[in-house]
Amino acid sequence: MFTTVSVPETFADMQKRLLPKKFPAAFAKHKRYIYIAGPYSNEDTVLNVRNAVLVAEELVKLELIPYIPHLTMFWHLIAPHEYEFWLNYDLNWLSKCDVLLRLPGESKGADAEVEYAQEHGIPVYYSLIEIKEELK
Repeated sequence: MFTTVSVPETFADMQKRLLPKKFPAAFAKHKRYIYIAGPYSNEDTVLNVRNAVLVAEELVKLELIPYIPHLTMFWHLIAPHEYEFWLNYDLNWLSKCDVLLRLPGESKGADAEVEYAQEHGIPVYYSLIEIKEELK
């Protein structure tokens, strides 16, 4: 007697199942990737990472794709680099994103990322409320 073996879905089938069918008009496909800029090492690093992840979670609920530079914290724990390395690394990722969301709080690095975004025509938002309004 033969047993039934399920065949894993193809990557294309998985994309059809997981990717949104309809994307909000205000954030057309070219404005899906959001860079989250905010405090990292100022005061409590773990709390700052947590805050960035919670904001990213809200962005995902809006069918947007956040990039959380704060998560390089884990990489830095294993293979530390100088501050300039991380700033350059983050600016490279920012250049690939369509929008920057600046979280509240003092941060020289996040301020530099906002400046970079403005110089390169990347729209900057300062709250989830602004982004939600844009999506209406």
